Amino acid sequence: MKKLFILVLLFLLAVLTAGSVYAQGIMIKADIPFAFTVGDKTFLPGAYKAERPWNTSFVFLRGSEKLRAIAMSHGVGGGPNQNVEPKLVFRRYGEQYFLAQVWMGAGNAVGREIPKSSKERQVARNTFGPELIFIAAK
Repeated sequence: MKKLFILVLLFLLAVLTAGSVYAQGIMIKADIPFAFTVGDKTFLPGAYKAERPWNTSFVFLRGSEKLRAIAMSHGVGGGPNQNVEPKLVFRRYGEQYFLAQVWMGAGNAVGREIPKSSKERQVARNTFGPELIFIAAK
């Protein structure tokens, strides 16, 4: 019950925050050639948009089938003078992929790291890895 309350609270916070700062955020697009997991949701291969409203710790992921994920994240990476290309980074364990990082590019050298979900931690315990997979975005 406590987990459900926290998830609902985070969702409401995300919706309220996204509505007020959405126009100021950054969005990238990428074609992902494999199924992957974010939190407890699995996404099919396809075209996706990753968005990060300014001044938030959230990363929004939208697919062509209107599948959505909202993930908490924390900053990772270099300083503002570095030029980093936009990309999505996945951790691969065998044939399972998990979204690990979102790099928005456009002179923004700080990426957003997605913490490991309980599902990913379980897979990691039983599998050798991970291997990092980089998907270019635009």
